[in-house]
Amino acid sequence: MRALRMVALDLREGLRSIAGWYVALIGVCTLSFCSALLTLLAYGRPAVFSLGEALVFLSAGVPEQLLGQSEPVRIPVEWLIIFMLSLYMVLWYPYRDFHGFGSQIMVASGGRLAWWFSKCFWVCASILLYWMVAGVCAFICAFITGGALDLRVTDSLGYALTWNGSPLSDYHLICLYLCSVVVNTVALALIQLVISLIWHPLIAYVASLSILVLSVLIFDIPYLLGNQIMFLRNLASDGFGHDPIMGIVIGCSVIAMCVVVGAIRMPFIDIVDRGN
Repeated sequence: MRALRMVALDLREGLRSIAGWYVALIGVCTLSFCSALLTLLAYGRPAVFSLGEALVFLSAGVPEQLLGQSEPVRIPVEWLIIFMLSLYMVLWYPYRDFHGFGSQIMVASGGRLAWWFSKCFWVCASILLYWMVAGVCAFICAFITGGALDLRVTDSLGYALTWNGSPLSDYHLICLYLCSVVVNTVALALIQLVISLIWHPLIAYVASLSILVLSVLIFDIPYLLGNQIMFLRNLASDGFGHDPIMGIVIGCSVIAMCVVVGAIRMPFIDIVDRGN
C-alpha cells in the first residue's frame, strides 16, 4: 500500500511539475514537421506525410558515418533536441523530491525501496506519455496533410531527410522499431536517474548527452543506446542496420539493471546528510 501511495503521489505531483515540457514537445514536433514539409516542397514533392513517416521522422537520426572520410560529420540536431528534451524533462523531479518531501517520507517510514520503485515507475510513465504526445502530433500532421493513417513509409521520407536510401514499408519492423525507441528512451532516462541520485543531475545529463553524441559518431556498437533510436540506422529503414528486436532486448536489459542497481544503492545513501 505504501508503494501504491507513493506511485499515486508521483503521478500527480511529478507529471504536474513537467506538464510544460509536453507543451514544448508539441512546439518542437510542429517545427520539425513544418521544416520537413517545406523540404518536400523544395524538392517538388507533395507536402504529405503518412502517420508512419511522421512518427519515424522524429527519431530519424543519421545513417552510418565513416569518420576520417572527406564528407563532414553530420549532427542530427532535431534528433538530439527530441531526445535531450525527453531526458531533461525527467531529470530534476526525483532529485528535488529526494531532497524534499520524499526524504521526509523515507526517514519517517523507512520506505526507501518503495520510493525508488515509485520513481522508476514515474520515469517510465513520463517517457511513455512523452511518446504518446509525439504520436498524437504525428497523427495530426498526417491527417492535416492528407497522408495515409498507417505505418507506410515512402521515398518522401528520404527527400525530407535528404537521404539516399530506399525505405521499406514493413509494418512489422516499423512497429518493432517504434517499440525499441520507447524502451531505449526509458533505459536512457533510468541510467540518468541512477547517476543523478549517486552524484548529481547535471553529471547525469552530461552522461546522457555523451551517450547520444557517441552514438552519432560510432555505428558498430549496438550497446550505445542512441544507435537503437535512430530510424536511419535500423533494419526498419532500408533493411540494413541494427535489429529492432535486439534493440528491445538491450533496452529491457538496461532497464532491469538500472532498477536493480538503484535498489541495491538506495539503502546506503545518507538521506539526512544529503538533505542538508
